[in-house]
Amino acid sequence: MNEGSVGRKMHILLWLNWLLFLSVTAYGIGLFVYLVRTRIQYIKLGKKQEFDNNVKARLKKIGYTFSDRKNCLRIKRAVPSM
Repeated sequence: MNEGSVGRKMHILLWLNWLLFLSVTAYGIGLFVYLVRTRIQYIKLGKKQEFDNNVKARLKKIGYTFSDRKNCLRIKRAVPSM
């Protein structure tokens, strides 16, 4: 083999290497875009809740939720033994 054919083969392998790199990178970016798009669609499935200025009722609801959880911790059957 002469020097020209070896250099030409290396040149072709370099181009193939770049082509493979770019195709794998493009595929990875495509998967990332697909993931972000599906997550955004999943988030948009929830209904928008209108904000009401009834602060007392909201705080009361939070208090009930907190007290219920606190009561669950007191019950021996509700907490698994360690």
